[in-house]
Amino acid sequence: MRIAQVAYFPPAIKASHFAIGHAVHFLSEELARLGHEVTVFVPRSPGIKKFKERNYKIKTLWPVLKFGHIFFAPTLWFSLRKFDIVNVHYPFWGVLELVGLYKFLHKER
Repeated sequence: MRIAQVAYFPPAIKASHFAIGHAVHFLSEELARLGHEVTVFVPRSPGIKKFKERNYKIKTLWPVLKFGHIFFAPTLWFSLRKFDIVNVHYPFWGVLELVGLYKFLHKER
């Protein structure tokens, strides 16, 4: 299966970085180990280049609007059609609504 993980925080190996990023990393690693194709979408940030890709891909999103945890990236809309499962890690205002709207309009998937 093709699985997308969408998170505000980048995947992190150490739990001290970000708890959500830690969960995203290990969940993505295990899903990839089971044979799934996993892609993690995160906001563009200066520190994202420090994380090497492992068994999953990391794609950065470019925001149109960004304020705190509010991040609107319409480019994600066009990427969603490639995936069987989309997992949004909360809090990620703006993207959460975009994924919900996509699901509502594309009920066949």
